[in-house]
Amino acid sequence: MGNFTTLMEGKHDTFKIAAAIPPKGPNGDQRHVSFRWQAAAHGLAVSSKTAHPEEVMKWLDYQYSEEGILLNNFGVEGKSYDLVNGEPVYKKEVTHPTNGLTNTQELLNHTIGGGSWATVADTRYAEQIREANGQTENPLEIYKDYIDFDAKLPPVQFTAEENEIVVPLMADIQTYVAETINARIMGRQSFDDYDKVMKQLEQMGIGEVLKQYQAAFERFKGK
Repeated sequence: MGNFTTLMEGKHDTFKIAAAIPPKGPNGDQRHVSFRWQAAAHGLAVSSKTAHPEEVMKWLDYQYSEEGILLNNFGVEGKSYDLVNGEPVYKKEVTHPTNGLTNTQELLNHTIGGGSWATVADTRYAEQIREANGQTENPLEIYKDYIDFDAKLPPVQFTAEENEIVVPLMADIQTYVAETINARIMGRQSFDDYDKVMKQLEQMGIGEVLKQYQAAFERFKGK
């Protein structure tokens, strides 16, 4: 959202992307399920072949120190942020870059980035970047009354055999779903042929995929 807002700055006076309240379902249910599970399946491991295990562990431990958290989220004091009343505040060159980059891209010149790993996301980072992008509403505040963890599939783990079934089938299914959603949003396809979409998903093997997810979910519940 922030990238789009930044890229449109000065190009369209009324352009704005904002969080929306979840629509009500046929039975009156109003849920927000697009969020991370309470305990994500992230972790860190040190290879048994490393020549310097102690140094690696010290480096990993540093990530959870106050200094490490500041470095990972804000970069280097005086270069990408300043301490104001004891709080880290991004420099304007980071929040409002003039070099053609979005602020998220500019921040990656000063911090780690790419993918997800087990480190600490400082809430002050999200607040400042969100506000810099013109997102004055806090999505967490908007969605908090609608979050339903019972409706969210936990981060299940597949066996090697299950993966051999799920991965190739989902590669085509996800592409089809993304293209179908886009076509409906843009008005190229009608919502009236929903049954046809479901039939196509069945032909693509969604039933077999669901069997693997169910098996992995049963293992998760057993733990």
